[in-house]
Amino acid sequence: MKRLVVAFFAYLTYWLLYNKIMEMNTYRLIAFLLIAGVFVSCKKTHVQPKQSTPDLSIHTGHGHIRQDFGMCAICGGYDIVFDNDTSAMYRSHQSLDNFGITSNSKFPVEATISWKLDTAINSPDFITITSVKTDQ
Repeated sequence: MKRLVVAFFAYLTYWLLYNKIMEMNTYRLIAFLLIAGVFVSCKKTHVQPKQSTPDLSIHTGHGHIRQDFGMCAICGGYDIVFDNDTSAMYRSHQSLDNFGITSNSKFPVEATISWKLDTAINSPDFITITSVKTDQ
């Protein structure tokens, strides 16, 4: 709709200037059309986008924990892939020593993992592990 209005104003302005109708009032008409175009194209209301609330619930799933030996700025920690959702890989930078998983453990570790989204890192694939029960 806005494009149609702007195109109409542009055509009308061109037609008036080309045919030299209303020599004295042409500039007033152009100013009026420009101001009207600004008001038509301005957004009248400001709608706040909905802020998604982070999922703070604790989830449980069976999966595999692997070490991430990457050397990039966000690499390191552990990669977790759950058996029921193999399309997504989750990451955790926390130490798993409290759960009996150390750097000397044999990886990948099969375990039942309870986790929640990491609210410190604003990314849906970083999680905080709350408990681990290994299958070994």
